[in-house]
Amino acid sequence: MHTPVYQFLGARFSSTRFSTIIDAHGSQGIFNHCPDYLTEGKQYVTVGPALEDYTVSVMISAVLLMVKNGLRLRALGGVPRDYVQVASVANSGAMEMLVKLVEEKKLRMVVDSCSNMEDALKVRLQCQFLKSWMPSWRARGEVIVKVQSL
Repeated sequence: MHTPVYQFLGARFSSTRFSTIIDAHGSQGIFNHCPDYLTEGKQYVTVGPALEDYTVSVMISAVLLMVKNGLRLRALGGVPRDYVQVASVANSGAMEMLVKLVEEKKLRMVVDSCSNMEDALKVRLQCQFLKSWMPSWRARGEVIVKVQSL
């Protein structure tokens, strides 16, 4: 059994906290524990709570969780960080256009580097060093940190 991601983040990044967390999965555990590794006053950006099922009761619970997370009722145990939820709606026409662009090689993602979660601090410090040494430095593409390999 593996250690939960939020425990790993808390142990590894409690002294050098993140300035933003972008959660593309919707992990409530990572949000609940983010004060351990997210700088105070910074944003936690998410796609919303991950759903275990698509039943009415689960959907209602997810909406209530979104409201609780968004209101951050600290007196009621809310997390003292900004919760930002993003969403997009896809339709079949938009998805077909996306597939066409990829097939025609008109849409591609440029990757600067890809690292494992264990190296996230090293990658972050390296980017900060390069930025401080050369203020005009920019990554050549996306800097990807793999949370888990499937």
